[in-house]
Amino acid sequence: MEKRENYPEHIESKIQMTEPNEEIQICKGILVLKNKNGEIKIKGDIIYKWFPKIGAEFHGLLTSELKTLFNPFELNDYDLYFKDLKLGKVFITEKRYFSTNPNETIVTGVFKENLFLGDKTINVNQVYFSIPNFKSLFGNLTTFNNGNGGTRSRLSLENDKYNIEIDKSLDYDNKLRQLKNKGGFTILYGGLIKSKKGTLSITEKKSIFSCLDLFLTFLMGRRSSTIFHSGYCEKEKIWIDYSNKNNLTYKNAESWTLRNSINGIDGLFKEFSTLWKNENDRDFLKTLIHWYVEANNNSGFVEGSIIMAQTALELIYNWLLIEKGKLIKGSDAINISASNKIRLLLSHVKIKNEIPNSLTELNKLINSKKEDLDAPEVIVQIRNAIIHSQLEKRKKLLEITFEAKSQALKLYIWYIELSILYILNYKGKYTNRCSDEQFPGDRETDVPWI
Repeated sequence: MEKRENYPEHIESKIQMTEPNEEIQICKGILVLKNKNGEIKIKGDIIYKWFPKIGAEFHGLLTSELKTLFNPFELNDYDLYFKDLKLGKVFITEKRYFSTNPNETIVTGVFKENLFLGDKTINVNQVYFSIPNFKSLFGNLTTFNNGNGGTRSRLSLENDKYNIEIDKSLDYDNKLRQLKNKGGFTILYGGLIKSKKGTLSITEKKSIFSCLDLFLTFLMGRRSSTIFHSGYCEKEKIWIDYSNKNNLTYKNAESWTLRNSINGIDGLFKEFSTLWKNENDRDFLKTLIHWYVEANNNSGFVEGSIIMAQTALELIYNWLLIEKGKLIKGSDAINISASNKIRLLLSHVKIKNEIPNSLTELNKLINSKKEDLDAPEVIVQIRNAIIHSQLEKRKKLLEITFEAKSQALKLYIWYIELSILYILNYKGKYTNRCSDEQFPGDRETDVPWI
C-alpha cells in the first residue's frame, strides 16, 4: 500500500466559521465616506452577513453629521475607503441616534456592487475558495497534520485549462450536524484552482467559477456556489472577492450522486467544460440546470414543479434530438405531441416507457383508466390537467391524488437527471431515485445506455 505521506495535503477553507451563520469580519477601523461634497469618517467595521441577506455591509459610529455630504437634489451614494483603499460605492440603509447622546449616530450601509479587496489588475498563480452547505462526497485520500492523519475528502477536477482540487472540511460531520440543527449557512469545503497555462486574470477567474458553480449545482441537486475567492501569487494574497453568490439556506436535496464514490465525476466535468465553451451550449446548460434544480427542490410545490420539469424535458428534446441529432426536421419537430417528444427522448437514452414498480400511485392511476397508457402519456396528462383551466381539466386534476402527482414529479426528475448524464457521456453508476430498494446504497445502478 502506498505510504500516506505520498498523498496530497488537505486543503482547508481560508475562511473558517465556528458555527452556522457566524458573521465574518472583513476589516475594522476608520472607514471614510466620500463624495464631491466632502468626506466624513466612521469608526466601525465591514462584515459579511448571511441574514437577512447574504453579502457585505458596513456599520459604525459617525465622527460628524452625515448632512455634511448630503444633497437633497442628488442620489446620495458614496465611495467607501479603508486605509486609503477605495472599496466601492455604497449607500446608507439605516441611521440611528443614541437617546443618551443625540450627537452620536450609528450608520449602516451596503455596497452597490460586490466588494473586492486588493488589486484586481494583477494576475495570480492560484485561487483559493470556500463552499457552504455542500453535500458529503466520499473522495480520494488527503493527508493532514504533517502526514500523520488521513481522510477521504478530495474531489479532483480538470479541463484543458485548469486543475481544481476540492476538499471536505476535516470537521465536516460536526459542522453538518450544527447546520441541520440551526439552519442557514456554514462553510463545509475548501478548494483551489490552478491554471495549467500560466497565471489567472480576473476575467478568467469569473469564467471558470461560473462553470464550476453550475457543475456543483448539478452534483448537489440544489443551487450551490463557491465564495470568498482569494487570489495568490506564491504565498502572498493579492486580492479577495467577497461577491454575493447564489447560495441557499441549508436543505437536504436528493440527487443522482453516489454515497461512497466519486468515480466518473472528473470525466463529467471535462464534458461539461467542453460544452461550456460554446455560447449556445452554455445557455442550454444554464437553462436546463435551472429548471432541474427548481423542480427538484419543489420550488413551485408539486404542480408548479411538474410544469418546470416538463419545460426541462422539452428543452432537452429540442437541443439533443432536433438541434444536435437532427432526428426530425421542419414543422414535424414542432407539431409532435409532448408525450411523443418524451418517448423519443427516452428511446434515445435507453429508458423504458413503463412506470417503475415503486411508483404505486401512478400505476394505480394507469390501471384505473380504460386507455392503454405508458409513463410518458400519464405524466403529460397530469401536466395538462394542471396547466389547462377548462372545467373538464380541473375535474380531472381533482381526481388525481397528491401522491400520484408527487410520483409523476419524481419520474420527470429521473428522466432529466439521466438525460443530463447521457449528454455528458457518463458511463458509471448513479443513484436511481425511482428504485424500489429500501436502502440508499442499493439504489445505485448502472446508467441504462451501457
